Formats: sequence, C-alpha cells, structure tokens
Amino acid sequence: MSWFRVDDGMLDHPKWKRAIRDGGDAALHLWLSLGTWCSRHLTDGKVPADMLSEIPGPKGKRTRERAMRALESEKLLVKHIDGSVLVHDYLDYNPSRADVLAERSRWASCKRKQRDTEPVHGGHSRDSRVSPDVPSRPVPIIPSQQERETRALEVSPPTVPGLAIVHPGPLPQSKRERAECDAMTDKGNPRYEYTEGWTPNKANQARGHELGLTDEEIWARWETCKDKHYTSPFRSDVKQFNRELAFAAQDKTTVRFKSKQERDAFEMPGRERRGA
Repeated sequence: MSWFRVDDGMLDHPKWKRAIRDGGDAALHLWLSLGTWCSRHLTDGKVPADMLSEIPGPKGKRTRERAMRALESEKLLVKHIDGSVLVHDYLDYNPSRADVLAERSRWASCKRKQRDTEPVHGGHSRDSRVSPDVPSRPVPIIPSQQERETRALEVSPPTVPGLAIVHPGPLPQSKRERAECDAMTDKGNPRYEYTEGWTPNKANQARGHELGLTDEEIWARWETCKDKHYTSPFRSDVKQFNRELAFAAQDKTTVRFKSKQERDAFEMPGRERRGA
C-alpha cells in the first residue's frame, strides 16, 4: 500500500483558488482521484488516456470536463499529445515506482529473515529439521488426584525459630451470611418488643430535641409505644425508640382530620359559606 502526499497549504495557493473558482469543488475532487490512482498503480503521476473516464471522480460529463479544463489552465494537470494526463510535480512530493518497489523488497526480505530465525513452539527454529517422532506440541503431564494430595502434604510452611504456628481458623461470616442467620433465627419467634425495665436515655432525649420535640412529647410517645411489638425490629432499644421519635415529629407536622368536612374547611376556608 502506498500513500499520496498532499500539501496542507495547497488550497491557499493562487493556482488552486483560480482552479476552484473556475471548476468548482469538482476540480479538487478530480485532482485527488487522479493522484491517488497514480499512487496506487505506481505510474509516476501519469494517467493513460483510456483510464481518464474510468477513474472515479465528479459525476456528470459537463462537470468533469469543466474541472479538467480548469486544472489544465492552471498547469495542475499537463495533457500530452497522446491524450494521457500527467499530475504536475508528482515526483517532487511522492516516491517513484522504483523507490516503492525497492522499499517493498527490503521489507519482505527483513520479514523473511525474521520468520526463519525466530523460535517456534518447542524451542526449534523454522529452518531446523525435527524428527517426525517428536510431537509438534509438548504433551501435558496431568498428575493424578493421589499425586496432588501427596504433594500438598509434602509442602510444609517455613518455620521461624521462636515463632509458633497457629492455625488461622475459619473465616468470619460476611454481612449477607449474618443477615441470613438472623432471618432464620427470627423465623417463628414472637415479634420484637422493648427490654423489660428499659427506659429512654439521654441519647433519646437529645435526638427528640433535634427533631423539635419537647420533653413532654417525648415521654408521651414513650407511654404510647412502650408496650408495642414490631415485626421488623431494631436490635437496639435506643434505635427502636429513636425511630418512634421520628414518627412523632412527623405526626406533629401532619394535620389529621376526623372527617372530610374538617379537611375541606382547613384546606379551602370559606368553601361552605360559598355554597360549593
């Protein structure tokens, strides 16, 4: 594969500005198509006459002819007597056919030497002669179960003078295992209730004050919930009562109505007087 080199500042040249003005974007399209074709087929910038219509480029006969005239007038393409076209200054910016073929031959020779000398599977080179009795791949030796157990017993941990070897014991339970054990323990047991004789402490009182409750409201909540049972318990009495204090703070800000009339009178005052 070869490359067609293009100057990144060619569109600022007056020749290209005039060519695009006279031939449109099709002039640039046609010039690139001719240049890449010459690079791919190694023609040193020359396009035969019978190939001009076969090379992809601008569509439409008139558009293509207009672009060709614009490129020829600005000397970006040179037309010969036999009808062939030469890309101007092609060999000044692109390698010739001889240079490309020599570079390809050099790379092919380097790759061939590398393949001949590199080791393959089994430690042999490609150019060495291996006996047909030798397998192309090593046969894996799989030890039996008894051999593996014997080797495991033979391997002993390193001993350090003055240091006793202590067996680490079983690993601690994970959070998921502890949760499963707790669920199995609670299954079939009575629902959770507060510990007998327990009363709220200073931590509960401080939590109630943070939620905006007074001491009277805290103790009133304790009187209503101390004999309750809970299906999803906290293991701590303090945490369980803190949850009740949070419910009490929520109930304090929530207006409860005994009937629909009370709710309507609170939400829309004067509704009954309007006769709605």
